[in-house]
Amino acid sequence: MEFHKIAVLNGHFQPLREVRVDPTGAAVHSGWGVYTTVRIYRGHPFNVAAHARRLETDARRMGIPLPGEFAGLDEDLGDLARRNGVGDGIGRVYVLGGPMGRFSASGPSTADILILTRDLLEKRHRLRVALGVDQQERE
Repeated sequence: MEFHKIAVLNGHFQPLREVRVDPTGAAVHSGWGVYTTVRIYRGHPFNVAAHARRLETDARRMGIPLPGEFAGLDEDLGDLARRNGVGDGIGRVYVLGGPMGRFSASGPSTADILILTRDLLEKRHRLRVALGVDQQERE
């Protein structure tokens, strides 16, 4: 899966290779976070509001406080698609839990919001397989 060269981390556009998240964070150590995949049609992300509501709900259930940059998700994803020249593709939005999520001794911290884009994968030829069952009489 090849992502485009520009990403957004917490509202800041930067080269993908320069994106850095806290290596001691729960997102890295235990996968603490949520994500969604947004379809992009002709350069425009589709139904971002519904994806954002689901991310908010899931993050709340996991005890991951969202940063203020989350409010700009729709605009950030649209701008990222334009900067990366996405026609038909996808946007991947990750909400990465902070230092220890709800289990932190110092209380929950703010999450990181990472947004990536990529082109659609080529459709592969489908192989249809049919299974049949032969019923044989038992003797």
